[in-house]
Amino acid sequence: MMTNISESNKKLTDREIQVLTHISNGFEDRDIAFVMGISVHTVRAFAHKIIKKMAAKNRVHAACSALRLSIIN
Repeated sequence: MMTNISESNKKLTDREIQVLTHISNGFEDRDIAFVMGISVHTVRAFAHKIIKKMAAKNRVHAACSALRLSIIN
């Protein structure tokens, strides 16, 4: 089943896009937390919100969709 996520990218905050960019670059949660100066728990919360907003199955699906939709590069 194909979900329409093109409108959901409008809902992503700048910080969510930043986390999603790090996820797409292969960073682990602890690395993202360190680079962004936030806790690992906060990174996981951002990832969960991203997945939900993008109607993705997981963070890989969210990252691939974001790349395809040019939300991130």
